[in-house]
Amino acid sequence: MLQVRSDFKTADAIFTHYQEVQQRIKEREQQAMRRLADKRATELLEEQGRLKQEVVKKILLPVEEKKWVQQNVPTTKKELARVIIAGVASEHDRTVDDLMSDSRVMLTAHARQEAMLRVYEQFSRFPRDHKWGISMPWLGRLFRRDHSTVLHAVRVARVRREEIRS
Repeated sequence: MLQVRSDFKTADAIFTHYQEVQQRIKEREQQAMRRLADKRATELLEEQGRLKQEVVKKILLPVEEKKWVQQNVPTTKKELARVIIAGVASEHDRTVDDLMSDSRVMLTAHARQEAMLRVYEQFSRFPRDHKWGISMPWLGRLFRRDHSTVLHAVRVARVRREEIRS
């Protein structure tokens, strides 16, 4: 048997209540849809911003870096080392300051180790007494590290590179 609330005296009151409930349901659905639309619009704007940043990083920055290198050809081993470090930093989406920092974040540390390896490999073909020759203490001073840290970084980066290749 159907029970009728005591405050509903007539069918008109029941119908009016039914219409009010339906109206509230529609309003809540519309609010939910607006929230979803706002959220999706925000996500799309953020994605568009990320895509623009990627385009700038992949297209415009390398062009600017090439122009800079062409205009500022390194004349000392320290300048050349800094160019190599900047290249490694941009490949790993880091800054030169990140690589020179004391950060122990894994991605930053791996990028720093790779930069040490590349600088070492670039200059290791020269004897130490040559003007382009380097020593581990010199490389350590460049990266604000101890020479033993540089030795470790070179070894670890070589192993990591070989693992990636195989």
